Amino acid sequence: MHASRSRCRPESARDTRFPNLAQRTTARAEAARPNRIRTGHPEGAAVRTASAAIGTLCPVYERRSGSPLRRLQKRALNDSSSLTALLREVIVLGGRTGSQELMEWARRELEGYARDDTLPGYRRVSVPLQMDGVTHNAQVKGQSLAPFRLPEFARDHVTNELDLRMSISEIEHLAKVTPRGDVVRLAPPGADDLVVYMNEMGNWNGHVERIYWAAAPVVFVGIVQGVRTSLVSLTAQMELVKAPEALVPSSEATSDSVSVVIYGERSKIKNITINNADRGSSIVNTDAASPSHWPPRRWAAIAGGLLAVVTAAFTLMQVQGWTF
Repeated sequence: MHASRSRCRPESARDTRFPNLAQRTTARAEAARPNRIRTGHPEGAAVRTASAAIGTLCPVYERRSGSPLRRLQKRALNDSSSLTALLREVIVLGGRTGSQELMEWARRELEGYARDDTLPGYRRVSVPLQMDGVTHNAQVKGQSLAPFRLPEFARDHVTNELDLRMSISEIEHLAKVTPRGDVVRLAPPGADDLVVYMNEMGNWNGHVERIYWAAAPVVFVGIVQGVRTSLVSLTAQMELVKAPEALVPSSEATSDSVSVVIYGERSKIKNITINNADRGSSIVNTDAASPSHWPPRRWAAIAGGLLAVVTAAFTLMQVQGWTF
């Protein structure tokens, strides 16, 4: 039996120039590389340049993958994430971009919309208008009430269109606690005075107890999903318009994104600069194709084409012997 040969080299055989293990490993790897890469060979210089370029891309990629927009978008795509917490992050993002419009949208979703605030489209819903009352021989619950049966002065104000201005936390609560098949009864503004007037004027055959909008739980679920979808769309739009080297877009680009995504102001599209398409820049402008924006070269080309057509026509007339 031969004694097993040790895998470790004796101390005398080790390279004393590199006492550190990491230094010895690096030196061996360097020695194993082809000479054209280690020396001043032109091909080696190209390889070194490419390697350096790839190395500089890594920090940029890491920074982009961890950008506040990407993190917020990833959480918004998760239905289990708290919408209230996400909107608070949006307020912070609005302060970082300098966009008052972004901060105001998130704050209104958290606190509720005032009567004079512009309401996003996802908060306008169609629900039935109903009433409770008593007739001479029966009690009526949840009877549908057509708006044209209301007094004339109320028909334009109390319709089947409902603007939900309450905070998103209240809407989430109603979506969770309302039993399936039941409705949430919401009184229109001035409903009590309207009921008194209708009873005094005898607008209905009986006694009206109350008038309300009957909103099913799916209505509130739809609004919650509308806010979440708008948040995803908004972060995607902001990612589209920001400069390639920036983590967040400019204040103007952010505010325009809010106008387009949240409030549907399509006219703002022409002011948005697309910064990261093919690593270049282009401006989406709906007026760019109008003749008033054509450059002088295009007008010269048109004039030259017309002149060529007229010359060809006169030449044909001379050949054929045609006269005016």
